[in-house]
Amino acid sequence: MKNLITCIISVLILYITLNSCKSNSNLLVSSKYLNSCFYTDAPASVLYIKKSNRFILRSIPSYEKHMGKWTVKDDTLFLNSEYKSSLENEKDSTAFNEKYTYIIKNDKLINPNNEKCFLKRQK
Repeated sequence: MKNLITCIISVLILYITLNSCKSNSNLLVSSKYLNSCFYTDAPASVLYIKKSNRFILRSIPSYEKHMGKWTVKDDTLFLNSEYKSSLENEKDSTAFNEKYTYIIKNDKLINPNNEKCFLKRQK
């Protein structure tokens, strides 16, 4: 009986260890996240995580769309978007670089600057 209990405990420890080692980036791929805060009757923002480390972040109130590359380090998601705004010709173009950081907690992405308005993964 004692050996059976020891074996069960060993299996549980192994299971917990393997589950805790899952890569957070695997949980993110091909996912859609909606902001928990709403602007009128729609989420304030929508984040699409794509394969090959690409993302699209849409801001509903302003219709802005940011695209770029994402990376994960430990429990943190980094979004790095780069886009150009040009007026009449290429000489007048301006490059913008936006960076966003989110803490990954289960199916939520939490903005460290505003924890009330987090992004929740849609199933």
